[in-house]
Amino acid sequence: MFKFFKYYASIFALLILTISCGYKVLDKSQLFNFKLESFDTEGDNKLNFLIKNNLQKVFKNNEGNERI
Repeated sequence: MFKFFKYYASIFALLILTISCGYKVLDKSQLFNFKLESFDTEGDNKLNFLIKNNLQKVFKNNEGNERI
């Protein structure tokens, strides 16, 4: 019985500690305000192709943003 209570009490404490962290995005309009200059990949070609295509779709219209 004590193990049961200890287990659930530790899970509850862990949840309370992790949920109560105060991270919040302050200015959501600045969230995608950057531009990638280069993107080098290694490894699986099919996965790299999918990642590059998705990044190109996301950053296609972001011409005036800050370069990284």
